Amino acid sequence: MDFKVCNGDYKILQYFNLGEGPVYSGEKSKILNTFKSNFKPITDRKENGLIRIRFIINCKGKAGRFRVLQLDYDYQEKEFNQEIVS
Repeated sequence: MDFKVCNGDYKILQYFNLGEGPVYSGEKSKILNTFKSNFKPITDRKENGLIRIRFIINCKGKAGRFRVLQLDYDYQEKEFNQEIVS
Protein backbone atom coordinates (compact mmCIF):
# COMPACT_ATOMS: atom_id res chain seq x y z
CA MET A 1 0.00 0.00 0.00
CA ASP A 2 1.34 3.42 -0.92
CA PHE A 3 0.55 5.51 2.17
CA LYS A 4 1.72 9.13 2.12
CA VAL A 5 1.47 11.64 4.94
CA CYS A 6 0.35 15.22 4.33
CA ASN A 7 3.22 17.46 5.41
CA GLY A 8 6.19 15.11 5.35
CA ASP A 9 7.50 12.94 8.13
CA TYR A 10 8.57 15.85 10.34
CA LYS A 11 5.16 17.43 11.02
CA ILE A 12 3.12 14.46 12.18
CA LEU A 13 0.79 15.42 15.05
CA GLN A 14 -0.40 13.05 17.75
CA TYR A 15 -4.11 12.22 17.42
CA PHE A 16 -4.81 13.56 20.89
CA ASN A 17 -3.05 16.81 19.97
CA LEU A 18 -5.57 19.66 19.81
CA GLY A 19 -3.69 21.41 17.01
CA GLU A 20 -5.00 21.86 13.50
CA GLY A 21 -4.48 18.98 11.14
CA PRO A 22 -6.18 16.09 9.41
CA VAL A 23 -8.72 14.13 11.38
CA TYR A 24 -10.27 10.71 11.03
CA SER A 25 -13.82 10.93 9.68
CA GLY A 26 -16.09 10.28 12.65
CA GLU A 27 -13.34 11.02 15.17
CA LYS A 28 -12.71 8.93 18.29
CA SER A 29 -16.22 7.44 18.54
CA LYS A 30 -15.93 5.92 15.05
CA ILE A 31 -12.50 4.49 15.86
CA LEU A 32 -13.88 2.88 19.04
CA ASN A 33 -16.95 1.49 17.26
CA THR A 34 -14.81 0.07 14.44
CA PHE A 35 -12.50 -1.57 16.98
CA LYS A 36 -15.36 -3.01 19.04
CA SER A 37 -17.12 -4.44 15.98
CA ASN A 38 -13.93 -6.06 14.59
CA PHE A 39 -12.02 -7.18 17.69
CA LYS A 40 -12.56 -10.82 18.58
CA PRO A 41 -11.31 -11.41 22.13
CA ILE A 42 -9.68 -14.70 23.07
CA THR A 43 -9.75 -16.12 26.56
CA ASP A 44 -6.22 -16.66 27.78
CA ARG A 45 -5.90 -16.17 31.52
CA LYS A 46 -2.10 -15.96 31.21
CA GLU A 47 -2.26 -12.77 29.14
CA ASN A 48 -2.77 -9.39 30.77
CA GLY A 49 -1.37 -5.92 30.34
CA LEU A 50 -1.78 -2.95 28.04
CA ILE A 51 -1.86 -2.70 24.25
CA ARG A 52 -1.54 0.65 22.49
CA ILE A 53 -2.36 0.92 18.80
CA ARG A 54 -0.93 3.97 17.04
CA PHE A 55 -1.49 5.12 13.48
CA ILE A 56 -1.33 8.17 11.24
CA ILE A 57 -4.22 9.82 9.38
CA ASN A 58 -3.24 11.45 6.09
CA CYS A 59 -4.88 14.34 4.19
CA LYS A 60 -7.24 11.90 2.48
CA GLY A 61 -8.54 10.73 5.87
CA LYS A 62 -6.92 7.30 5.45
CA ALA A 63 -5.16 5.46 8.27
CA GLY A 64 -1.71 3.93 7.88
CA ARG A 65 1.64 3.20 9.54
CA PHE A 66 0.07 1.16 12.31
CA ARG A 67 2.21 0.42 15.38
CA VAL A 68 1.37 -1.85 18.30
CA LEU A 69 2.99 -1.28 21.71
CA GLN A 70 2.60 -4.15 24.18
CA LEU A 71 3.26 -3.66 27.91
CA ASP A 72 2.72 -5.48 31.17
CA TYR A 73 1.11 -3.66 34.11
CA ASP A 74 4.57 -2.49 35.25
CA TYR A 75 4.96 -0.74 31.86
CA GLN A 76 7.64 -3.18 30.73
CA GLU A 77 7.57 -4.33 27.12
CA LYS A 78 6.14 -7.78 26.57
CA GLU A 79 4.81 -9.85 23.69
CA PHE A 80 1.18 -10.90 23.74
CA ASN A 81 -0.16 -13.97 22.00
CA GLN A 82 -0.29 -13.13 18.26
CA GLU A 83 -3.98 -14.07 18.19
CA ILE A 84 -4.59 -11.02 20.38
CA VAL A 85 -2.51 -8.40 18.57
CA SER A 86 -2.87 -9.41 14.91
